[in-house]
Amino acid sequence: MRSVRRKGRERRGLGQVMAGLFVVTGVCGGCSLDRLPYPWGGSGGVGGATSTAGTGGTGGTGGTGGCVVDSDCLKDPAKPCMKPVCASGECDKASDDSLVPDDGNPCTKDTCVAGVVSNDPLAVGTSCAAPTCVAAVATKAGSCDASGTCVPGASTECAPYACDPLSQECTTSCTVATQDQDCTNGYCYGAACKPKVPQGGACAAEQACETGFCADGMCCENACTGPCSTCNLGNAMDGQCVSLPDGVLDSCPAGQACSAGSCVDLGGKLAIGQPCSADGDCLGSYCSVGLCRLSIGTDCSAATSPSDCETNLCKDRLCRLCLFDADCAPGTCTGSGRCTLPSMEKCGGAVDCAGNSCSGNVCL
Repeated sequence: MRSVRRKGRERRGLGQVMAGLFVVTGVCGGCSLDRLPYPWGGSGGVGGATSTAGTGGTGGTGGTGGCVVDSDCLKDPAKPCMKPVCASGECDKASDDSLVPDDGNPCTKDTCVAGVVSNDPLAVGTSCAAPTCVAAVATKAGSCDASGTCVPGASTECAPYACDPLSQECTTSCTVATQDQDCTNGYCYGAACKPKVPQGGACAAEQACETGFCADGMCCENACTGPCSTCNLGNAMDGQCVSLPDGVLDSCPAGQACSAGSCVDLGGKLAIGQPCSADGDCLGSYCSVGLCRLSIGTDCSAATSPSDCETNLCKDRLCRLCLFDADCAPGTCTGSGRCTLPSMEKCGGAVDCAGNSCSGNVCL
């Protein structure tokens, strides 16, 4: 009977035969880590069939395995300057100084010398890290020190200026048109970046304010536009949009005055600064020395004359008592805390005037 040749490969130890090669899957007896285990030789032939009272023939001997080309052999990762070679069917190693190992350190020169790795430090001062701009902090290029270590460059906080991503340096000037790029949490004023002003601080333009609103010379909580409102009271309310006192004209249309933050028809009442005879004549205020006036401590930012205040003194946006003649210049401060007014100022009576004479509501 004809002998039948077995197909496939044998399993040996903890490995398996795949595509004619033995692949290590566990402990590989008899092989070293720097060699690729060879393809196993073929299995021996099957013995001949038995004849009557006879014994079957002996199976054939398996073929011998081995490498054929260098690529059949594995590279030893622990020896980066050695390359695998196949010599006479055996895997071995040979030095190759053209290989360039990388130790991951930008401050060393990585070379192979006679099959041995060399990581010599680069010259002191060699650039090893690019300059950066991160969150308005400019960091200069890193450089190598004598021990072959990459030392980061000095860092500079740019605020209120920004860090230019092109030059990796802090900006040193600005324009209003480009202030968002030139400044960090600041605004451009006279080609210089300035820190933004908090709510309630003085301002000249909205870009100066943290809130984004500048109203009545103050950084305000909102735009605070329109008549009968202000963001500058000269007190702790600064920065808050509040209503002007009732009775002030502000920018209301003719025949109207402010009331509860809006322009309303006077309805027969008199506005601040208009001649009166009794308190009931005035809208939201009272009649003092012949004029509708604001009381002490009231916002006078919309006043059109010192006499709109009962003391003839509007200072820091509030009606106040005078303390010194300097408060009333060019008039004088009376013992009652009222200022006397110079000629040609609006008055309600002679007591308002430094010359003690008021005619047609004008000091003489």
